[in-house]
Amino acid sequence: MSEEATPPAEGTAPTPDAAAAPDAAPTPEATNYFGSVPDSWRTDLVAHAGLEGDEAKAFGNVLERVTDFGAFAKNYKQMQDKIRSGELSSGLPDNPTDEQLAEWRQANGVPQDGKGYELKLEQGVELDPDQQEIFAGVYDAAAGLNINNDQMSGIVNAYKAVERQIIEKQQAQDGVDQQMGMQMLKETWGADYQTNVNLIDAKLNLLPESVRDQFKQARLGDGRGLLNSPEVMTFLAETFRQADPTATVVPGDANPSKTIQQEIAQLESRMGTPEWYKDTAAQKRYMELVDAQNRLNS
Repeated sequence: MSEEATPPAEGTAPTPDAAAAPDAAPTPEATNYFGSVPDSWRTDLVAHAGLEGDEAKAFGNVLERVTDFGAFAKNYKQMQDKIRSGELSSGLPDNPTDEQLAEWRQANGVPQDGKGYELKLEQGVELDPDQQEIFAGVYDAAAGLNINNDQMSGIVNAYKAVERQIIEKQQAQDGVDQQMGMQMLKETWGADYQTNVNLIDAKLNLLPESVRDQFKQARLGDGRGLLNSPEVMTFLAETFRQADPTATVVPGDANPSKTIQQEIAQLESRMGTPEWYKDTAAQKRYMELVDAQNRLNS
């Protein structure tokens, strides 16, 4: 005869049915994190690695020796730890013999000395003679440090890229300096601006051809081009005017003194006429000629 359930005493909360209790949370050991990894994960990894031919086959053989994807993840972590700790070496033994070093360098694309580098430079990139001389010493040091050909090529390409950036930045700044210098000289020289510029250019063209461009392209200590400096241009204009008083009055004349005398005489013959008092340009020209003549005779 079965026992009847005794109802709970009045005022007492009913006891929940044990079957209604929530399931206990699964333990980590019971969770299959890799249950969704397909059986083809090895061939999939080879394909995603972009390998073909013998490389794909070799990598596939390595993966076949890994029991499951979890073991693969573990192996990857161990490898990264070794790389970070420096446990993995390049394969070159400590204190190698000359023969071992030569074999290792040949296998890893490292030349035996600096002369053995065959650089793979980007299109349009080349070293000028001065840079070739500088890098000759760098190549020797790089070979001694076992830097291979591809790495050395990357270093030179990076150097030339930085050089291009510096040149482009300098050219942009030259444009700014030139505009600022021109504006300052126009304000200072006024109507004499173009005359002074032409005078400076004519005199500098008298420099020997071997140094002419070097002088015009020279730079000051602050990086500005020499001829972009208003101070330098003012100094040159004043110096050339003093050295050759006729340079801006009768430029390029073979006999400036005679030419000045003749033009002064022509202008003096017009003095006292109504036209003379109205011709301010002629009066200004007369003063320039007289001033040039006085400086020639001083």
